[in-house]
Amino acid sequence: EPAAYASVAAQSILRNVRRSHVATVTSQHGAQQQIASTHAAYDQIYGQLQELRAQQRLREEKVLTLLQHNAHLNAQNAVMTLSSARTLTGAGANKVAARYLTARERYTARGTQPGWYTSPVKTENP
Repeated sequence: EPAAYASVAAQSILRNVRRSHVATVTSQHGAQQQIASTHAAYDQIYGQLQELRAQQRLREEKVLTLLQHNAHLNAQNAVMTLSSARTLTGAGANKVAARYLTARERYTARGTQPGWYTSPVKTENP
């Protein structure tokens, strides 16, 4: 009977459509979960990156501070040695003074006023 056959075929098609719909909804739900998980992972990685950048800036600032302090100490040492060299006598004193004058000029050229050495700890006028 054609009507019964058509009814069975229609029910079979309807079952297949329902299965397909359930599979599609399940797949969409899985995709949404995957997207949410990916966003959460991205947010976590971005937060870690920001933290690492902040730590790197702190390290760079510490290194810069140490380098500046070291330059001040080196300049102070050069000035003190120059002052000591001026108290020496003879031709050797001129050589020592000339050598440390060059070092002093090198450090004063980095930003301190000529003739003055400024340190975070101590100020001298050689």
